[in-house]
Amino acid sequence: MAEIQPNSTLYINNLNEKIKIDELRKSLVAVFKQFGEIVSVMCFRTLKMRGQAHVIFTDKKPKSKKRENGGEGPAPPNKILFCTNLPDNATAEMLEIMFNQFSGLKDIRMVPNRPGIAFVEFDTDSLAIPARTTLNNFRISAEHVMRVDYAKK
Repeated sequence: MAEIQPNSTLYINNLNEKIKIDELRKSLVAVFKQFGEIVSVMCFRTLKMRGQAHVIFTDKKPKSKKRENGGEGPAPPNKILFCTNLPDNATAEMLEIMFNQFSGLKDIRMVPNRPGIAFVEFDTDSLAIPARTTLNNFRISAEHVMRVDYAKK
């Protein structure tokens, strides 16, 4: 079997066809800029291309958080999530409501004397991944956008 070569273009489909092109471009840039510098976002209104887009990056390799930060980089996926930027009045019950929609929720631990920080544990690594993907950058209030990362071991 032939090896697949890296590509600097990302193809996306199944997009909402009713969104205006300019709004769709801005949304796609906002979502995908974390993976590298974007050269162009191509969206079309033609019947054949409706609901599809191409995001073109400057290089073929996504940026490494480790290289950007000059440090350790993000922790690899694991079953414990580290939540930051929570409101000072956040409680384990509040987080339980948000994380209960995902299978395998095991425990929620608020960090004593450190408001705005919590650990959320799942049964397995694979059950924690969708929770992190979905709730990272979730706006809890007007002033607080929750950050969800994998806890460092």
